[in-house]
Amino acid sequence: MNPVDRRMRTCDFTYRGAEISVRYEYEEQDMILGDAPEGLPGTHYKVYKDVSAKGDFHFRSAIVGPAINPDDPDLKYGPRVPAVSVTATNPEDADYILSQVLTLFP
Repeated sequence: MNPVDRRMRTCDFTYRGAEISVRYEYEEQDMILGDAPEGLPGTHYKVYKDVSAKGDFHFRSAIVGPAINPDDPDLKYGPRVPAVSVTATNPEDADYILSQVLTLFP
């Protein structure tokens, strides 16, 4: 990984020859929800898969904690929630990496 690609809330790395991006940040809830919420084996989190995405990338997201401002009327897309997102070129890699990251959260 190029040191220039390092960021505070994102980790980019190569896994099985493909580029993976893992992001943790507070997002407005409706901005992270994908098309198909479902469970991921081995975790109690609902994972949102963006199955309508076009191109070479697959996106997985999970909310990992409570909203920090659930009553803020200025937010257009719902309350801000802590979320982990994975972007990968292979959907199985996205699922696996997210399931491993979610073991870091209670």
